[in-house]
Amino acid sequence: MKYFIITIVLMIACKLSSLDDHELLIEYIQDTEDFVTYNLIYEEEDSYLKAVNHQGEISYIFISTETEEVRGYQSKSKIILQVNKDKVIQEAKLFRSKDTPSFVKRIQRSNFFQQFVGWNGNREIIAVTGATITCNAVETTITNMLKRIKEITLIGEENSEP
Repeated sequence: MKYFIITIVLMIACKLSSLDDHELLIEYIQDTEDFVTYNLIYEEEDSYLKAVNHQGEISYIFISTETEEVRGYQSKSKIILQVNKDKVIQEAKLFRSKDTPSFVKRIQRSNFFQQFVGWNGNREIIAVTGATITCNAVETTITNMLKRIKEITLIGEENSEP
């Protein structure tokens, strides 16, 4: 009985976590003026936004999950990835972080996240001096996110020609 209750509590906690992620995705998309329309796609174990920009181009927007996030110097960071239909990164952003504020500021002021545009793990990412641990954690989080993204069929992808 004890294990049954623990299992139920863990299942509820996971659902609440994904609901929080849904809210964060909506908050992110509403704060940007890059997209004309968007739809929240929720599948059994995954959720993301399918968004259309002013030129009619489709992007898919993901937020890091608790299991993908890696602890930096002090804490984990929430990452947003925008990918195209080929699952190539168009943009990577630090959405929220409770890591050391001075390290986070160094990363945000640098071009660290620009290195991920078009990235698929095939080239070295250069960390920001003085924030190496946080940068490495963000890189690992993005690597984990890409692994998840590559394993799912994006809405609209199943109809595309090879």
